[in-house]
Amino acid sequence: MFDILFLFLFLISVLQVDLLRENLSVAIAVRPYGLLIRIFMIILSLYLLYVSFPHTKDLKRPKLGKGILITACLLMIIGMMFTYHKDVHDLTSSLHLYLTLSSVVLYFLYDGFYTAELFLTNVKKATRLRMILMTGITMVMIVMFTFGAINGLGEFLALATLLTFRKVLDQ
Repeated sequence: MFDILFLFLFLISVLQVDLLRENLSVAIAVRPYGLLIRIFMIILSLYLLYVSFPHTKDLKRPKLGKGILITACLLMIIGMMFTYHKDVHDLTSSLHLYLTLSSVVLYFLYDGFYTAELFLTNVKKATRLRMILMTGITMVMIVMFTFGAINGLGEFLALATLLTFRKVLDQ
């Protein structure tokens, strides 16, 4: 239920700008309710941590999994504290970009790490999770290559992949 709510709120947030040309960072910077979008993204990152954390007990190296998840969450929270300025290459824009992007990459790396270890105990579920992960990553990459940048559609697909992965994981 929360997954659909988060996807819906994310879509509303990113639709404040051109979905195919801009990303959520631009929506935060150009709209008066940028603070609300920042808070939403922090809550979303905490939610991803919350729903992922219990599964770390299934890993051979649970401390590593927990470390990756906590780091991903903190990077998103810290990255949201910096303002992105479109067409200006300053320190705050760079910090926002690299911290938030690193957060998403870490969430995907954790999912890949988890899937690889799950293959040792539950091949059927691991295969299903790998298909979700690879399909989502492929779709995001196609969008990036087609439009030449990370845009709102790519961000939406990345979020949908992360949430779908966790939903299937809980089944």
